[in-house]
Amino acid sequence: MKPSISMRVVDWWVPDTQENFYENVFIQLLSRKYDVRYSENPDFLLYGPFGYAHLRYDCVRIFFTGENVRADWRVADYSIDFDHIDFGDRHLRLPLDFLPSAHLQTLCEHSRTRALQAFAPKREKFCAFMARHSDKYTWMRERFFEILSQYKQVDSGGQWNNNIGGVVGDRGDEGDYRISKRKWLEGYKFNICFENASYPGYLTEKLFDAYACGCIPIYWGDPTLRCGQENMSKTYKGGGHSRECA
Repeated sequence: MKPSISMRVVDWWVPDTQENFYENVFIQLLSRKYDVRYSENPDFLLYGPFGYAHLRYDCVRIFFTGENVRADWRVADYSIDFDHIDFGDRHLRLPLDFLPSAHLQTLCEHSRTRALQAFAPKREKFCAFMARHSDKYTWMRERFFEILSQYKQVDSGGQWNNNIGGVVGDRGDEGDYRISKRKWLEGYKFNICFENASYPGYLTEKLFDAYACGCIPIYWGDPTLRCGQENMSKTYKGGGHSRECA
């Protein structure tokens, strides 16, 4: 018989409902070893960066983010995020696209057959780009898009500056979106896969999708990807501050 634990998930990118609770990837993983129960008075709280409901709970609080934000260690007992820090068992670095999922398995299998095929005969299109929005933090990728477009047309398949007659995939359906995006990228030699921001450790699905689909990635984002392993182990220490490797 599995031991029971009571939990709640709040400030996530989906509403706090019992149905969404049991569909959460972390709850499903924990359910392999525990009888996890949705509770009004949880022993453990899993929370994200989209609100302040977590402040109402007096229990063990576990922060998770797929966004470029830091854990507030005055509130969080544990954190799962992008940061390269050494904080004992209170911290786990887990980039978003490394979360166990059916999509991750499919992506890995797909990458074995598509990687390094950027100049296969069927790849007649030049460069692909996808973005949902524009704000003060995304000027870098937008400026690069404009500059490269002066050389040759860059196809924009997202909501921002769409120039292919429609948006690729349904962003509201993560499974459909990733499958549609992957099929679309297979027709291109290059993929502009800039992150929304450049911060040590902040790495999302964009670079993985480019490699898996056989595109040559044009990347800007996580500066630690250029670090040697000897620098990685000594660059980020402690629970709060970090610095870029030399």
